Amino acid sequence: MTAGAIDTGGDVERDGETEQGERETTSVGRSQNAIYVLPHDTAAMGQFLSPVLERVDRAVDAVQALVATTDAETALALASAASRAGAAGGARVLAISGVARAQRLLRARVPHIVVGAPRELLELVRASALKLDAVKSLVVAWADEILDADGLAALEGVFAEVPKDAARTLVASHMTPPVDELAERYARRASRIGERSGSGLPSDIRYVTVSSASRATTLRRLLDRLDPDGAAVYVRSELASAEAEGMLRALGYGDDDAPVRMTRGTPAPAGSLLVLYELPASGTELAALLGPQPGQVVALVLPRQLGTLRALAAGGAVTSLTLPGPGARATRREEALRDELRAMLADGAPARELLALEPLLEEFDGVELAAAALRLLERARERPVVGAADRASLAAPAPAGWVRIFLSVGTRDGTTPGDLVGAISNEAGIAGDKLGKIELRENHAIVEVSADVSERVLEKISGVNIRGRRVLARLDQEREGRTGVGGERDERGARGAGGRSEWRPRTDGPRGGGPDRGDRGDPRGRRD
Repeated sequence: MTAGAIDTGGDVERDGETEQGERETTSVGRSQNAIYVLPHDTAAMGQFLSPVLERVDRAVDAVQALVATTDAETALALASAASRAGAAGGARVLAISGVARAQRLLRARVPHIVVGAPRELLELVRASALKLDAVKSLVVAWADEILDADGLAALEGVFAEVPKDAARTLVASHMTPPVDELAERYARRASRIGERSGSGLPSDIRYVTVSSASRATTLRRLLDRLDPDGAAVYVRSELASAEAEGMLRALGYGDDDAPVRMTRGTPAPAGSLLVLYELPASGTELAALLGPQPGQVVALVLPRQLGTLRALAAGGAVTSLTLPGPGARATRREEALRDELRAMLADGAPARELLALEPLLEEFDGVELAAAALRLLERARERPVVGAADRASLAAPAPAGWVRIFLSVGTRDGTTPGDLVGAISNEAGIAGDKLGKIELRENHAIVEVSADVSERVLEKISGVNIRGRRVLARLDQEREGRTGVGGERDERGARGAGGRSEWRPRTDGPRGGGPDRGDRGDPRGRRD
């Protein structure tokens, strides 16, 4: 394999498709502009990155390839694929997950390839931290997702900064009118790779949404839930193959004659379960996997891959499959709410509330009124209330084995607990059992994480955008030190501020910014 080639393990010989793919990649390497129609997954990355790497001159210390992508997670995946392929030739790759960190690294040493979201790339260019004079290749992956996320303005700014003679490569999960318009403006006369004339037969597919880090765990939960007599797990890339194989071996499916096995193109046994650990490149490929007597099909997909999955189904039904866990917890919460309402009604209907609602019965049905009242109750419960219980919760240190992390986003930014869980899980690649209590306030949030992953969470989440706001993350040491002996300091703060919890910066370190305690005298002396 040459230094610029990427071995994703996705080449499976089916009616000459492998040879055709090799010819297409070679021709694109010699031409300037190209458009790829490929699913958004790891296996597809090698096909459009290989020609880019061939253009990089490792002896020149300058940014020679720029990859604009959807978000930090995709940037890291693309940078990882490019790093593995370019390691033999010494190509340096930088993924932009935070502008401040990227500026520091760009000053230290210039990479050959830079990968990031258009807004961050443009911000670095305008700050003169990222120089694009020597760029030979510009890749936009995946263009349809960037345009759906209102990233056109930033992307156009990046195009304007790249040299006119640089090769332009557009990658899309499926061609849309906005992508066609983008190609017409910035990638004229581009070669088209990956568009298939046949879409395959209609196939009914169920799916489970996953993150890049949770795919193997979801495979385990799926097999526990369905417990099939036989199953084939389809993979395209070497990374996915190693990941899935490790999980299957741990579950006892390590033998060659095991009822659950991996496949890269062999049709699944008649009537058995087909798990799409990665999506096939086309509907025709999916039809080959299903064989003449297809069984049920379940795909593990990122949310952004749902459009591609529907295209693969070719008109067949695409429905979600809920695994035990979140669904069961939601059901228990709803039942607990009903029990609470039953207990309230068993004590007798509250008279004042009946009088307040009675005039509304002329306009609305009683069930509608009850639903609206329930919505108001849930909103009130979600609203952060700073009281005695909250002060005690905030002042309490994290349980043993857990660390409290301060995040600079809150309810005023539109942040929800789900946003925090998703961001931390995706960026740091940790399981849900490593996350503890979440305290969401107006200006910030406190998240408990397992102590063994705290450093990784701090490193990965700092600089990430949540609800459009760049997050500052640090250990919540100040809050853990709020209470004095016997809670004395907190009680004085409550009395002195009309029952509000008052927090002052620490004064025993470089960030205190104030006099030492001895300089202020005894607070009891002042009160007396």
